Amino acid sequence: MKKVLIGLLVLLLAGGGFFYWYRTSKSNKRKGESTRTVTVATGKIERAVESTGEVTPLNRVEIKPPISGRMEELLVDEGSIVKKGQTLAWMSSSDRAAILDAARAGGAR
Repeated sequence: MKKVLIGLLVLLLAGGGFFYWYRTSKSNKRKGESTRTVTVATGKIERAVESTGEVTPLNRVEIKPPISGRMEELLVDEGSIVKKGQTLAWMSSSDRAAILDAARAGGAR
């Protein structure tokens, strides 16, 4: 009786193992799918993210000259990095601008 029970237990375990192997091998081979082998290579991974928003500077400085006048030439663009003592723009004083305007108007007649 003991030998029969041990035989049945071995038969059940073998059958269960075969059933498990059959089901897993069949599920890995789905219809229409194939496998391919690729070569591993090192390289640079790049990922781009598109977004909208507003960029604000860490430091914002308003530049106000000590005299009023007309801006003749702006030497740097907004957002440029400047150094201490660098000339940013050329201005005409209001008196000089009035004289230049009068001279230009007189020369145009």
